Amino acid sequence: MQRHAGATARARLLRRRSTDAERLLWSKLRDRRLAGAHFRRQHPVGPFVVDFCCLDARLIIEVDGGEHSVRVRQDQNRDQFLAGRGFRVLRFWNHEVLRQTEAILQAIAAALPPHLDPLPAGERKRKGIACRQMAGRAVSNHAGRRRTTSTTDATSPLPGQGEGKGEG
Repeated sequence: MQRHAGATARARLLRRRSTDAERLLWSKLRDRRLAGAHFRRQHPVGPFVVDFCCLDARLIIEVDGGEHSVRVRQDQNRDQFLAGRGFRVLRFWNHEVLRQTEAILQAIAAALPPHLDPLPAGERKRKGIACRQMAGRAVSNHAGRRRTTSTTDATSPLPGQGEGKGEG
């Protein structure tokens, strides 16, 4: 997906200026806390920065303040643009998030497909070890970044995993 000029900088600024409702909802969505879904906060999508986005589910959550009551047409155009790119948009008012948090979380969970549940912790760890042992293939580390293993020695540790650099 193409990034528009300044979208990343604008997203960073919006993250620092989150509303109370956005901070509360983020505390419930971050780290796959809701149905195992991976949400991003203040994520650029085309020319827009959306409040919360689950790319796997193509789901966007918008938390709106009072200013959106006079920007109805702009929000409709934005939602239409996002829908045209395959996203479903759920909108909630700030006061709804603050007063009815559990109901909002249930509505979001209901909009997520069931297959987003992560592997159990033991399975995730075993899968990661098996992937790291494969030589010459791109593998993902736990942070989701891609890297390529060496084709010469499949048993040698990857960068950052040698002696004296334990995980935790």
